[in-house]
Amino acid sequence: MNRLFSQVSISLLVLGVIATFSLASEGRGQRMFDQNLKKACGINGLQVARAHTQAEWTKIYESNALNNEMRVFCPEAKDFKETYQKDVYEFMYALASDSGKIVAG
Repeated sequence: MNRLFSQVSISLLVLGVIATFSLASEGRGQRMFDQNLKKACGINGLQVARAHTQAEWTKIYESNALNNEMRVFCPEAKDFKETYQKDVYEFMYALASDSGKIVAG
């Protein structure tokens, strides 16, 4: 019984760690934004995120138009790789105009 409990506990821990790593990251999205747009055009991520509501960012992301929307703010920006688009979306969503987040600075 004790051995079974240990195996189940370890399995749940491993699954939890895998799930955590597979989730999109707001922080990684900010880094990708800074690398692609801030360096290229000097645009502040907060200003871009506040240009839309959370529902608008969701619609943009779900219609696969995130890169097109970023070109509105910075025509010279490189496209985000497919693997980072979810992260950038999470960053934009988290700071959207209706997010309720108050950011100093």
